Amino acid sequence: MVYRKQSLCRVVGYNKDAKVVINVTVEGTPGPIRTMVKLGSSVDETIRFVLSKYKEEGRNPHLDEIASSSFKLYSSYFSLESLSNSDMIGDVGSRSFYLRKSNNNGNNSRNAEIAMEITSMEANSNPILAIPGLFALNINKMIRRTSKFWKFLGCIQCFG
Repeated sequence: MVYRKQSLCRVVGYNKDAKVVINVTVEGTPGPIRTMVKLGSSVDETIRFVLSKYKEEGRNPHLDEIASSSFKLYSSYFSLESLSNSDMIGDVGSRSFYLRKSNNNGNNSRNAEIAMEITSMEANSNPILAIPGLFALNINKMIRRTSKFWKFLGCIQCFG
């Protein structure tokens, strides 16, 4: 019985210095990058290593290796949530990953700027200036509908 418990403990744990081959597909590239990483390496270290391997292989499009923090690693192409940068590769339980440029780095400030511009435009816009455009749309719609109505009446006279 004691032997059995020890063997289970060995199966559950893993050697953090052991190396495994992982496949990382980078968004917008034709094929995955195959590389060896330690099971104890973090997701952040893996991203940096994959980007350096990507550059070393001379792949296109060229990625900024220095901006490794702007990339997120996903467990698959279909994952909605990225892996935490502090997660260990051995704990993830997968050997195939998807690397995508993060949408939220730098874009949050731009989205905030756009929202501020929209609210300032709404605050500064004069509702009286919008009325002629509204009338023009309604008048155009009425003209189209009346012309269809007259065509319909003309067809009735032909058959009558």
